[in-house]
Amino acid sequence: MVFSVSDGGLEQITTDKTDFTFGVATVEVANILDNTRIVHVHQQGVVVLQDHSTPDTQYDVRRIQHISKDGIILSSVLDPYVLLLMHDNTLLLYRATHGPVALAEESHVSTLNIGAVSMSLFYGGRFYGQSDPRSHVLAAFVKHDGTLEIYSIPQFQLVWKCSGISNGVSLLRNALLPSTIANPAEPVPTVRAAASGADPRTLPPPHFAPIDLCVHTIDSSDPSALPHLFVVLSNSDVLVYSAFFPAPNTDDPADSLPIRFKRVKHTIITQDPSAIPDSLTPREATPVNLDSTKGKQRAAFDDDDDFEDQQNQKQQQLQEEEEEYAETTKKRKGLKKDNGKEKREKEEENEENEEHKSQDGGGSNNRKRKREEERSGNRNNTDTKTTGSSTSASLKNSNSAPGKRIRQETSADATDAVKIQRRKIRPFAKIGEHEGGIFITGKVCMWAVPRRGMLRLIDMSVEPHVEAFTPFHSENCHHGFIYFNHKGKLKIAQLPNDVTIEGTWPIRKFPLRCTPRNIVYHADTKMYALSVSTTVPRKIPPIDERVLAEDPTAYFLPPLPADVEMPEEKYELRLVSSVTWKIMDRYVLDEHEQLLSMRIVQMADNYNQVTTRYRSYLVIGTGYQEGEDTQCKGRVIVFEIDAEVTDSGEEQASLRHVVSKAMKGPVSAMTGLQGYLLLAVGPKLLLFNFEGHLNLEVIGFYDAQHYVVSLNSVKNFILAGDYRRSVFFLRYKDAGHQIKLLSKEQLPSWTYATEILIDNHTLTMVSSDSEKKLTTYQYIPSAIESRGGINLVAKGDFHVGALINKFLRVPVTVPKMPALPGNKVVPAQVHHSLWYSTLDGATGYLATIDERVFRRLAMLQNRLVTAIPHVAGLNPSAFRLPRGPLLLRNRKHTILDSSLLLQYMSIEVNMQHALAVSIGTTRQRIVNDFLNLHGSVVE
Repeated sequence: MVFSVSDGGLEQITTDKTDFTFGVATVEVANILDNTRIVHVHQQGVVVLQDHSTPDTQYDVRRIQHISKDGIILSSVLDPYVLLLMHDNTLLLYRATHGPVALAEESHVSTLNIGAVSMSLFYGGRFYGQSDPRSHVLAAFVKHDGTLEIYSIPQFQLVWKCSGISNGVSLLRNALLPSTIANPAEPVPTVRAAASGADPRTLPPPHFAPIDLCVHTIDSSDPSALPHLFVVLSNSDVLVYSAFFPAPNTDDPADSLPIRFKRVKHTIITQDPSAIPDSLTPREATPVNLDSTKGKQRAAFDDDDDFEDQQNQKQQQLQEEEEEYAETTKKRKGLKKDNGKEKREKEEENEENEEHKSQDGGGSNNRKRKREEERSGNRNNTDTKTTGSSTSASLKNSNSAPGKRIRQETSADATDAVKIQRRKIRPFAKIGEHEGGIFITGKVCMWAVPRRGMLRLIDMSVEPHVEAFTPFHSENCHHGFIYFNHKGKLKIAQLPNDVTIEGTWPIRKFPLRCTPRNIVYHADTKMYALSVSTTVPRKIPPIDERVLAEDPTAYFLPPLPADVEMPEEKYELRLVSSVTWKIMDRYVLDEHEQLLSMRIVQMADNYNQVTTRYRSYLVIGTGYQEGEDTQCKGRVIVFEIDAEVTDSGEEQASLRHVVSKAMKGPVSAMTGLQGYLLLAVGPKLLLFNFEGHLNLEVIGFYDAQHYVVSLNSVKNFILAGDYRRSVFFLRYKDAGHQIKLLSKEQLPSWTYATEILIDNHTLTMVSSDSEKKLTTYQYIPSAIESRGGINLVAKGDFHVGALINKFLRVPVTVPKMPALPGNKVVPAQVHHSLWYSTLDGATGYLATIDERVFRRLAMLQNRLVTAIPHVAGLNPSAFRLPRGPLLLRNRKHTILDSSLLLQYMSIEVNMQHALAVSIGTTRQRIVNDFLNLHGSVVE
């Protein structure tokens, strides 16, 4: 289909207005000769078109040349060259000219057979030290075995070659240079594997053939930028390499390329999240009882010696269960079975009865083995009959030479068997504010764009499955793009101009012209409540001359000069729309008043109402700081957010003041507790009832120790964090409105933030302190170290390396569990994750995982500490050790380091396989663990 761009959108062009070839699969469409010609490459030839449109005749695109070449499966267009890959692995090169013949064939390369799987034309002038990148044109080819070759165009002289790219090697060198050493393989941890009882050679390492290749200069605006190499493997993994110049060597020939490629490490997993390995049976996907695995280091894994046999047995068992289920379904539908099959089943039942009666064990084993061989033979025959000619074609091509393309023919017609290759890597010149980049299609899409001289890689979670992509520019869509999703819908989109890519996530910045202090989200009105502060000159009270005359020492400091001002922070509460990001309303605090805490609280009048009705309120806590000589007091202010949309579609919102109450101390923290409001006022906890939605009434209290900085609640349980005395766990009883202490941490700690993490029926308390440490606790009165429930039991400690000042608990998307054998119902699961922010400007999350997955990843983490090189030779395990005073308890290794685990995806495939086998698992299982964890938390 061909569309034209108009003010109303896209309009389909009829076949009589254009000479594009219809009815044949399109390989590629591109512009050549400075966008004056259009090249349409399809499966049966090449068409060159030119736009002859006039004001009277619009959309008049006519053909000026047609080249008939049957069997084109791939092409690469780079002005002025068009490179074609045929179905028999031959290459055809054409050069575009402005003469009567638009495309002239380069005859001396018409019979060149490289055996490439994918190819890419690119400008390589910078590889030769030229300032103009178009001075040299190069062609990169990748073979099925992972060999990468670069040829000069149009001579087709081999100038660069390297092997092992499909293995994901960290460095690619030119094998044609005398000074080049072949790519060394990563050291396989045979010593550690032998210690664990597994042999890395038990299972062959997987081979993922490359399916697409692209060499492209990401930042076209930088004159010194070198191209990047992108490779997509058959398992959807994306390998990214950056080019660089090594130290010069006089022994290297002048006509060769001394360029090298270094792998760019990234943590984006582009494999299909729904792909689950065959070895993962429903029985293995069920949660593991924590008590049953206590004290067993390898209870969750199979024995390493029989790992492959067990996987085959499980797969065969699963297949037999599926066959039995299919037979039962047929019986229910009343379908008739084959008489011969019924006879065989009866004979097998008779043989089983005879085997039970017989006392000869050897005979029964022989009969059982014979019956299994007959079953496997019948299954193989059935599979062979089902696949037909495709099976014979694959067996014939399996003996071909390496590097040859394997084509499976599904019919007798050879033209139908020729299948074109779809490009997954799509380069673009300009989209949005990005001068060049790469978009990778697939079930997990990825952007590669330049930012401040560096390559930024981000995944597109808005539309995860994209089939086709192309840049698009018009009057109504400046530097946008068009794509087709997996449902066949065409969409035109743009990248927002105010979005920048500084790190892993896109960032949209809004200028505030002040310092943000705290932010909360009101879900009912979709508004953000933001507290900010601005620096203003402090008003100094005038000196009383009479007091100064009576006592010259009455004032501690001499009066300041008139031109000297003392700064002071002026606090303000703003209401910001999450749609337009405009300030809808604001509330200015009093002089010398600082906003210390803020939260959305669900409150109700639990006394005067028959039916408790909860409503969302914005509650802020403040404190007055007027110097050392004045007692610090505070206020609690309750607001209700009103929002509406006018008839004209304009959004309006305001802060409605409900009630404010003065306190004898600063309100440092707050939380909701079963419809009540719990405040931390200095060293005390005060419980308020929202009487009549108009007044706050004290109904309970608890005397804390020093200064409470954090409060969290779940049901009637309270977690409080003290600035000097760590955390303590409380419980509220409605009878008598009592708040009692259940347990606390005895070791002193300067707590910064606390939160409660829920994992089904397990309640875990998390806290961060001034030692940049994250600690988890549990309330277990039956444990010995709790001393009857007096002490909180520490379950884990982890050195984050930054001061965490805020936690946010969010629910986790629980993946749908497969049905258990016997049609048992899988119980519902409730999981939460904790997102945190640091004072360094970083974010991260803490999530719970299954016991079996934890043991598997913990063993992998221990292997990675010594199996891969680290920055400056530092030990990542030593960095995660908690700092500070000596703990009077053993460390709990229950928190994994994801930054270390994700380095597993950046090492060689052979190394990944060796590490997986050494811990008794497979590479695909580890990848699925990463996918399930990331998908459940982020999505």
